[in-house]
Amino acid sequence: MSASSRSRNRLLKEAVQAPSTQESVWIQSGFLVTILVAYWVWATPPPAFAGGGAVVKNDTAAWAVIVNAENPVKRLDLRTLKRIFLGRKRKWEGDGRVRVFQTSFGSKSRAYLNRMILEMSPERVKEYWLEERIRGNASVPKTLRTDRAVLAFVAVEKGGIGIVPRALVSGKKVRVVAVFPESREERTSR
Repeated sequence: MSASSRSRNRLLKEAVQAPSTQESVWIQSGFLVTILVAYWVWATPPPAFAGGGAVVKNDTAAWAVIVNAENPVKRLDLRTLKRIFLGRKRKWEGDGRVRVFQTSFGSKSRAYLNRMILEMSPERVKEYWLEERIRGNASVPKTLRTDRAVLAFVAVEKGGIGIVPRALVSGKKVRVVAVFPESREERTSR
C-alpha cells in the first residue's frame, strides 16, 4: 500500500471514528438544546399583544374581535374585552349601549372566547350568566348560530361587538379592534 492510500485510510477512519466522551456530551447537550428550543417555538403562540396589553393588528391572526364601523373605538385591550364579554362594561365611550353577539356553546369561536379571553370553562360561563340573571345584573349576550350571523349582527347594530374568524372579516361595515393567534390546541388539531 502506498503512503498516500495509507494516509487516506487513516483520515477515513478518523472521520468515522466515534466521538470522545467529552465530544459526545457536547453533541448530546447541543441536540437537547435544539429540541427544547424547537418545542418552545412550537408551543408558544405568536405574540398578539404589544406593551401595556394593547392588542396589535396581525393579518395572519386566527380570531378577530369586531365592532360596528360607526363605533369610534379603535383598539381594545384584553382586560376591557373581558369586562365587555362578561357584561361588566355596558356603555361605549361617548355614547351607546354595548351589544355582545356570540355563537352558541360548542362552536370554535365560543370555545376560544371562553378559554382565551374570559379564561373560564364552558360550565363556569353558564354558571356565571345564571348568577348574573339571579342578581338582576344580566345584560346577557345574544347567542347566534354561526360566525357569519355574528358578523352580520355586529355590522347592523351600532353598539355591536363579537369575535369571529379573521378570515371572515372584510368590507367596511365592521372594524377589527383586536386580533388573536390561534391557540396551541387549534394548531395541533390540524
